[in-house]
Amino acid sequence: EWAAAGYVVLMYVARGWWESEGEVTAAGPLEVDDARRVLDTVETRASDWHADPSRIATAGVSYGGGLAVLTAAADSRVTAAVSLSGWGNINRALAGQGAPNLFWYEVLKLSGSPWVGMGRLSKSVSPHFRAILAGNRSEEVVGWCRTRSPEAHLQDLCGGGRATPVLLSNNAEDRLFAPDAALLYRQALHGAGCRVETMIHEGIHAMAELPGMLGFSDAVATSSPLWSRVLAFLDANLKPGAAPPPPPPPALS
Repeated sequence: EWAAAGYVVLMYVARGWWESEGEVTAAGPLEVDDARRVLDTVETRASDWHADPSRIATAGVSYGGGLAVLTAAADSRVTAAVSLSGWGNINRALAGQGAPNLFWYEVLKLSGSPWVGMGRLSKSVSPHFRAILAGNRSEEVVGWCRTRSPEAHLQDLCGGGRATPVLLSNNAEDRLFAPDAALLYRQALHGAGCRVETMIHEGIHAMAELPGMLGFSDAVATSSPLWSRVLAFLDANLKPGAAPPPPPPPALS
């Protein structure tokens, strides 16, 4: 659908997930560096692919949503970012308001277990997750969290005249990246100078995204017209001659 709308779409699997090489380090510097190498590929192949490397957006769901914004903050070649069911602050996700999110900690740990086969979690990740849950605020743990939290990179993303447009979409019953945290994320981005669009849908984690990920149109989930909104956001911020509209208020579906 995006290709038919005139976009060159390059999708990759982050390190450590499925059959991709390496280990999952929870959206750390290695993952961001990988994403920047993907941007290098776009630049190198731009002529072959008839792509415009001056108009690049990053987009992802869940883990990919957080990584999309972290990559945009790290690389000025990204001119817009889309975070669907992503996070702004990793500490808030795992221990918001001082309440340890034990269920999702176990889910995340299990997803990186060799017994499940989805990913290969680096041995360095679980100790940091446990430290967050225990309320450890040591300099090392805080630094680890900041590196992986888009809200800690607002100056790179929004300052210096960049004002990177960001589309945030989260779900009302999400207990991992909760909607109240998403609205705090939006507030931080907007306050730092980024142009932000925000949507809050019904459903649990990544539920609103699922029909589109399975290849169905938004007509299948008429109460959550998410993917058409994403496409409209990309059109407004990437296509030549399109003037970015003022950001609308948060949309609830």
